[in-house]
Amino acid sequence: MAMIEVVYELRDAADLLLATQTKIQFEGIPWNMIVTDLAGDGDMEAFDLAVVISENHREYWADKGNNGVPQDDIYANFAALSTFDLSEVANAVAAYHRFGKACVIVDFGTATTFSAVSKEGDFLGVAIAPGLGVAAEALSSRTAQLPRVSLVPPVAAIGKNTVHSMQSGLVFGYVGLVEGLIGRIRSELGGNAQVVATGGLSRVLAPLTDQITVADPWLTLEGLRLIAERNAA
Repeated sequence: MAMIEVVYELRDAADLLLATQTKIQFEGIPWNMIVTDLAGDGDMEAFDLAVVISENHREYWADKGNNGVPQDDIYANFAALSTFDLSEVANAVAAYHRFGKACVIVDFGTATTFSAVSKEGDFLGVAIAPGLGVAAEALSSRTAQLPRVSLVPPVAAIGKNTVHSMQSGLVFGYVGLVEGLIGRIRSELGGNAQVVATGGLSRVLAPLTDQITVADPWLTLEGLRLIAERNAA
């Protein structure tokens, strides 16, 4: 777990995190190539430097097999610490270990996150939407006459009373949001990504769509277990 602990300690001190797989392959990062690029642009921003380091590493080790990345590992090129939560990385590790191909991880928590992993195992990024519970709370607290409702699907999309009308808009409407983002991310990944759902509300929403391959409430813990094992190896 050493890498996770280091990242946690740096969360308030760094704007960007550049990470590789658990063990840097072969002789490590080709610093001579990176320094050459850096010397050519003295005003390079941190994000651009992260891209340079990542791309030089890939280019240098491209002939070593799978761009120097173990097939069953996750490779995070670069990530903004303010954007990516460690649970999203753990989810990505577990999902890619399970499928071994492009995948989308939908985590239904306070916020709903959609994490994208390429077929090569690259952690590409995340889309973040308000969680269903947050949306429901906002609807009842910011309006005068709409009550709090249980987050369960109503009998029909056309509500016959206030509660069913709100449940339709919240639950069925949220399914539409989920399916729309999954479709867009799948398209960007090449159109054939597996989708795994996790988080507390996955039990409510996953059965309402055919776009989710599997629901696993223990996905984050599985990812943390895999990360711990790889760091201990």
